[in-house]
Order: sequence, then C-alpha cells, then structure tokens
Amino acid sequence: MRRILSGGRAPIALAVVLAVLAGGSAYALASGRTRTITVCVKHRDGVLFQSRRCPGSDRRLTWNTAGPEGATGQSGGLEASAIPAYATAGNAQTTPKTIATVGPITLSETCNPDPNTTGDLDESLYAKSSGASWMVEGFADSDTGAGQLSLNGSSTAVGLGQQEYSTSGDATDYDLYFTVGAVVYHVTLDLSGQVSSDGSQVVSCDGVGTWYPAS
Repeated sequence: MRRILSGGRAPIALAVVLAVLAGGSAYALASGRTRTITVCVKHRDGVLFQSRRCPGSDRRLTWNTAGPEGATGQSGGLEASAIPAYATAGNAQTTPKTIATVGPITLSETCNPDPNTTGDLDESLYAKSSGASWMVEGFADSDTGAGQLSLNGSSTAVGLGQQEYSTSGDATDYDLYFTVGAVVYHVTLDLSGQVSSDGSQVVSCDGVGTWYPAS
C-alpha cells in the first residue's frame, strides 16, 4: 500500500491527488477510453492511498480526469475595419464614387456644386447591396441628431442623406447600422467638403471612417 495523503490534509485531497495521479502512477488510472482516476479512501481517517485492491472496510473513490464541457462563453470584441481616407477635388463628382465596402454593402457618394445656390456644395451618400435585402438605421448627422432615417434597400442604390457644404468648408458625421439577414454592421463616417468661392469647382470632398460587424 502506498499512502498519498495523511488525514490532517484530507480537505485538499482531491487537488493534491489529481496532480500526483496525473502522471499515471495510481493503481486504477484508466485508459484513454474511460478517462477516470480511482483511489482508495481509508475508513478511519480519510487518507487516500494507492492499492491494487481496496480493503473491504475502505471505499473506492473515482472521478473523471475531465469534467463536462461548460457553456459557450461570450464572443470577444470585434476589431473595427478602417475606411481609408479618400478625396475628390476639381470637377464635380456627378457619378457616385465608391468610398467603402462594408460586408455586402457598397457605400458611394456624389459631390456637386449646387446649381441653384452659388457657393454651396451638394454631397449625397448612397448605399446598395449585391442582391441582398437590407435595412439601415442611423443619423445623417450624429452631432445634431438631424436626418434620422430608417429604410430598406436592395441592389438598387438608396440615398442615405444629402448635405450642403459652403466655401468655408463643412463636415457631416454619419452613424449607421446596416442589417443584412442576421448580421448588423455598424458604420461611422466623417465626411467634409468645400466649394470654390465662385461655386463652380469642388475644392474638396473627402472623409474617413470605420465599420465592424455589431452582431
């Protein structure tokens, strides 16, 4: 008989024995199929010991080397993807220019001098998806709360917002949530623009942002 732990330390028996027996020295360290460990418990003082067979007055103690699988934990944080800075200057951007691809969503914009108001620049943001139906909720300007929207779209480009910029330059913040099936994409965009003093040229139309799956 080989004693493993004296009675005075019985409360920590399992922790100690688990470490000792992991090396395979216990008499009944089972095969890889059963994955159990068995020892004898002395009836007088609770000492755990190794033996080929437990005496009749003592009892066997068996436990699994691995417990049941626990519940799935929460997902870790999702890293945001950057929307690279872009710029359009000089002539008007009458055809929507792609500025970002967010999952299945394509974001584009136009920048045109306002034909009705000299010194103003019209900037419009559009979104479309490659055939999938989707919904977007958010703000055209998160600073002021203006332009709150909630709309559905598909492969046809849908306008998300239109802003007017002046000769001194202005900016607009977009904070948008796109829902495509069971996935939600969170998009933040900081757009800015400026028109020439005579209103005939786009001085700048640029922006930067980030996006990541929110679910």
